Amino acid sequence: YDEGPSSTAAANGLFGSTMTAPTDPTARAQVSAPSDWDSLVSCTLPPSRWVAISQGRIQQFADSVNDEQWIHVDAERARRGPFGRTVAHGFLTLSMITMLLEDVLDASGIPFTLNYGLDRVRFPAPVPSDSHIRGSFTVTSAKPVEGGVQVTLDATITCDAAPKPVCVATLLLRFYESLGISS
Repeated sequence: YDEGPSSTAAANGLFGSTMTAPTDPTARAQVSAPSDWDSLVSCTLPPSRWVAISQGRIQQFADSVNDEQWIHVDAERARRGPFGRTVAHGFLTLSMITMLLEDVLDASGIPFTLNYGLDRVRFPAPVPSDSHIRGSFTVTSAKPVEGGVQVTLDATITCDAAPKPVCVATLLLRFYESLGISS
């Protein structure tokens, strides 16, 4: 995947002035109106920061969704299992996508954002406990919807302990001009 923003996004001034190199971890795309998305189509945003996936985080997720399968929570048994240690739930990895996206995208100027769903999700490799993940996002489309825009992003989540991506997904997000609440 691309390690930095495309020249189109940089030329349009959609990245903060703190950006000094394509891998600058402080670079964030700035989107302050739904129409800003048009200039980001086909652009790959800078990768997010690395985020730790500790056994504690895995256990908290297991507790919250009542998924206590041994490959996630039983370290002794998991050592003898197919991955050699516990691994994160695929849905834990998936649930972190929006946090990773917010790490590289500032859309705080848009009044209302809605997670509209996913078109495709795959988990090509496990996330071992005590590893780190990060996200890379490519904007694939921005289509007008009533009151705003629907943005499609291809997300690739990688892990420092896996040779291939641990999650690939197509996200659908909607960004609205206003809250649409009438009194």
